[in-house]
Amino acid sequence: MSSRSTTSKNFLDTISAPARRALVGAGITTLKDLSRFSEEELLALHGVGPSVLPPLRTALRRAGTGFKKKTLRYK
Repeated sequence: MSSRSTTSKNFLDTISAPARRALVGAGITTLKDLSRFSEEELLALHGVGPSVLPPLRTALRRAGTGFKKKTLRYK
């Protein structure tokens, strides 16, 4: 996989079409948008499964960022 395939503009090309539609439908079109979501939030989207996370993690890591951290909720 070339470094170009996970640039900000091309990271969506590294995932399946259903996952890509889910992310775009949620307003996620850039790595900056993606970094505002936690892995759990992404997995809650219809069309996004666990196999989508590794290429997204790689793209975020190459951009020097990561997913939003999960927030702990106290009752």
